[in-house]
This record gives sequence, structure tokens and C-alpha cells, in this order.
Amino acid sequence: MLAALLTLLLLGGGSAGLASAIADTQKDIKQVVVDESRRDDALTVVKNLKARSKSYEKFLKSGSMQMRAALSGAGVTEADVDATWEQLYQARQDFERDLIDARFELRELVTRDEWQQLFARPVSD
Repeated sequence: MLAALLTLLLLGGGSAGLASAIADTQKDIKQVVVDESRRDDALTVVKNLKARSKSYEKFLKSGSMQMRAALSGAGVTEADVDATWEQLYQARQDFERDLIDARFELRELVTRDEWQQLFARPVSD
């Protein structure tokens, strides 16, 4: 159990929040971006991000199982645990970079006004 909690704490939990945000973004792009070509391109970026998110989630599940095995196995060395952490950490860095890249791709595909409609936070009273 401790291994699972450590994994969740350091690598984050599931991607339900991201999946919801992706679905919302897809819906919003369909409503906000009027140019069909740019809309299709933007939706492709989001579709690719969704696939990347699923791939990362799958990797995390297998990595979490590896970490639990590494932490609970007899004769496990520090090097074994370090190697597993390094893989998980690198995957997280790669995924975060991909998220940022997708954001920049989207930014290039929509107008300033569309970007504001898609991602601006509502002003609080």
C-alpha cells in the first residue's frame, strides 16, 4: 500500500481530470473555431493529445506495478528502485513536455479571440 501511495504522490493519479479537459476542449473548439481547416487541425492536435494521454496512463499503470514489485521484493537493490523511478520520472517529463507542445500547437492554429474564448478563465466578482 505504501508503494501505491508513494507512486500516486510523486507521479500523480489518474488522468480523469485531463480526459475531461480534453473532451471539453474538443467541444469548445467545434463551437468557437469557425474556419473549418483550422478547426480540423486544432481537433487533430487535441485528438493526438488524447491518444498520448492514454498511452501515458497505460505506462504509469505498468510502472506502478513495477515499483510495487521492486519495493516489496526480496533482494531488491537500491539500484533496482532507482532505475524504476528514473523510468517513471522520465516518462512524466516527456508527457509534460508533450502537453506544453500541444498547447503551443493549438495557439498557432487559433486566433487570439478564439484562444481567449477557449481558455480564458472567467473573471471572478
